[in-house]
Order: sequence, then C-alpha cells, then structure tokens
Amino acid sequence: MSSMDADGVQLWVTSDAGDLSAQTSAFYVAMLSLDEKQRWQRFLFSEDRQRFLRARVLVRTVLAKNLYQSDPALLEFASNSYGKPALRVKDCNPPPLHFNLSHTKGLLVLAVSRSCEVGVDVESVRREVALLELSARFFSSEEHEQLVALSGAAQRERFFALWTMKEAWLKARGVGLRVPLNDFSFDFNALHPLLICGRQLHEQAEDWQFRLLHQQHFRIALAIKCASTAALAVQTYEGELLEIMQGFA
Repeated sequence: MSSMDADGVQLWVTSDAGDLSAQTSAFYVAMLSLDEKQRWQRFLFSEDRQRFLRARVLVRTVLAKNLYQSDPALLEFASNSYGKPALRVKDCNPPPLHFNLSHTKGLLVLAVSRSCEVGVDVESVRREVALLELSARFFSSEEHEQLVALSGAAQRERFFALWTMKEAWLKARGVGLRVPLNDFSFDFNALHPLLICGRQLHEQAEDWQFRLLHQQHFRIALAIKCASTAALAVQTYEGELLEIMQGFA
C-alpha cells in the first residue's frame, strides 16, 4: 500500500464474522499490551472477545505500518479525559496519526488521517429501533420534523444517516456524549451532509467535511476536521483482517 496522502483519510473496513482459530487467536493476543490483554480476558462471551481482538489488531496493524514501524506490538496508546484514544509518541517524526474506530455486530471500521481529526460510526439499518421515539428525544426539532415527513425505507435510511453522522462528529471532537445530540443538526440537501450548530458549541461548520457510505446493510458515517476547504480524498480498503495484515508485508 502506498503512503498516506497528507490531506487524505483512509477508511479500513473488515468483517468480524467467523470464529478465530486457536492459532490465529494466539497470534493476535501476542500483539496486545498488558492492559489490552486484561480487558480481553474480562469479556464473558467468545464473540465479544474475538471482536475485541480483531479491533485491536486492526488498529495496531494499520497504524504501525503508516508510521513505518515493523512491529504493531510496539505501539502505545493514551486516552483523553473523555476516553478518546490517541497514539503516545516519543517524537514527531513522523507526526502522530489521527484515528477512530467503530464496530457493530458484523463489521469493524477504522478511520485514519495524518493531518485531520476524524470520527467514524457504523450501524446496521436492520437493527430494530423505535425510530420516531428516539428521534423526538435525541434529534433537533428540524431533523425530527423531516423524519416524520418520511415513511418506510426512506425514514429508516434518514434516521440511521443522522444517528451515525452525529455519533461520528462527537467522536471526532473527542468529547463523548457531553454535547446533547439535539444541540446540532445536519442538512442533507447538499452533495454531502452539512453541519449546522449554534455558537455555544464553539465550532465552525465550514471546518468540517462529512461522508456517508453504504456497505451492504451497514451505514458508515465519517466526520473530518481539516484546514483545507477542498474535498478530501477518502480511500476505502476492504478485506478480511488477515488479508489486510498481509497487504502490509
């Protein structure tokens, strides 16, 4: 794989389906830090343990190779006060990467950029939720009214577009759920969703770019904060985790 574009974003997409063999599981566990191993051991169910393993190995593999390192196990991580993870680096050559991970049953998604803050969220549109009840509670009044005006598949698509977009933006800002979901809105009338937020959020909507991608029955939202006003290149890489790892060899 070529080196990352300084103003671009990589989006890595891989399945979490299927059981890991004992050999593969041991190979993955060997990459984890002591803290990650302890977290992995605390999961009660095999499915959750395997999803955690795949997620951590995806992060370590992609970040390590983008930093021109040979061993993903050497990476160290820290978190801000709201729990957003970041690379802990001893120098700035190469500069630290921005990244964000999201997963739902069936899919893992990792966004990586060298120069832009990124947030990503993934959801399955097959998930049964009370669309209008959640919309009335969590979305802005304008978003809720627009959702009520829709029906059927269009209503479901709009709900998950809004939900994933809001989650991705909050994750990119690194503030968790400290900002209520109804304190900002998205306008879907443009080519890409546009952010509308009040002054109390201390954000300039024009600093942000957004993408909404379809992956089978999954919807992936990407929020990108970058100084450039030009449309950013988003490179999407899909494959099984072992294939992704071999692609870096």
